[in-house]
Amino acid sequence: MSRNSSDTAVRSGGRRDWWGYYRAAVLVLVGLIPWEIVTWPKGYYVIFMFGSTKVGLSGFNFFSIPPLTPYTPDFMVMRLVAVVCYLLALLTAALGYLGYGDRRITAGLLFISGLEMLRFTLALNDQNQITVYPIGVVTLWIAVLFAYSGRRFRSAVTRTFSGT
Repeated sequence: MSRNSSDTAVRSGGRRDWWGYYRAAVLVLVGLIPWEIVTWPKGYYVIFMFGSTKVGLSGFNFFSIPPLTPYTPDFMVMRLVAVVCYLLALLTAALGYLGYGDRRITAGLLFISGLEMLRFTLALNDQNQITVYPIGVVTLWIAVLFAYSGRRFRSAVTRTFSGT
């Protein structure tokens, strides 16, 4: 990869770019908040990027992804793909911070992660009496739109919603 000065966090004169810190903070925050809340008539559980709660909030399972076998449900594979894409986005963001990455790759990985979580949500919602709230999809795609999109897009969205 080539070193691209437009994506580095250090600008001319050694001054740190606050936008690079903003992107890093948004990316970490997206990984810390719940990605899904799954409810059914007798309970609920919360799914994070790094694991899930047991029924209610009675305990926590770190990295609660079953081993991949031919019998693994498709929705569990979708969640695994979403987590892997998010972790790759963290890696590409770190490389971008060092000046060796491209934020478009990070944005693409975050978008794919959100897309897989949306597929996960739809697959779980197909089951009887289960409702899934896709918090992660929304936050991943908001991160793509505002932290990793270009200035023209951000200013157009800002103008649209500010009424000017």
